[in-house]
Amino acid sequence: MSRRPQKKQREQIEATYLYESGESSAAPVDASRDDDDDDDDMEDLPVEGGSVLDQLGAILHGSSDEEIVKVLGEVPALDDGTKIIVGMQKLSAAASAFLLLQPIADACENEGIVMLFHKVGALSPEQVDTDIASVYADDADNARNLMSHPPEQRRRLFFTSLAAGYLDD
Repeated sequence: MSRRPQKKQREQIEATYLYESGESSAAPVDASRDDDDDDDDMEDLPVEGGSVLDQLGAILHGSSDEEIVKVLGEVPALDDGTKIIVGMQKLSAAASAFLLLQPIADACENEGIVMLFHKVGALSPEQVDTDIASVYADDADNARNLMSHPPEQRRRLFFTSLAAGYLDD
C-alpha cells in the first residue's frame, strides 16, 4: 500500500493549501466535476485578483438580509468587526441592522466595536442626530452628509464612521 496520496486526495490537499494561503490556481482543482451550469452565476464575481471584501461584496449582491447575515457569520477570512461593518453596508434599507447583526456582535472579540454597536444601536433618532452634530462639530460637510440620509441609514453610517477607528486595517 502506497503512502502517497491518491489523485483525489492530492487535489483536496492542494485546494486546502490554496484556500488557506490565499493563492489562486488557474486550473480547477477537480477537473472531473462538470460545473458548466454554474458558470453563468460566477461571471461577475471578482474571483481572481479581487480582495476578500470585493469577493464577499459580489457574493452578497442581491442576497436577502437573512442570507447576508448567515454568510457574514460563516466567513472565516474576516474579523467580526469587519463583518458588522460590511453587514451595515449590505443589508437592505428596510432591515433593522442592529437587530439582525446582533449574533455577529455577540461573537465579536473587539470590545470597542461591541461597545459602540450597543451604544449607537440603543440611541433614539434624536440622540443620533445630537451625537452626529457633537462628534462632527469640526467637520460640517461630514455632519451635513450624514444628516442627509433617512434616520436608520443615518444611524448605520454614523456607526460605521465611528467603528472604522476600532478596526486593525
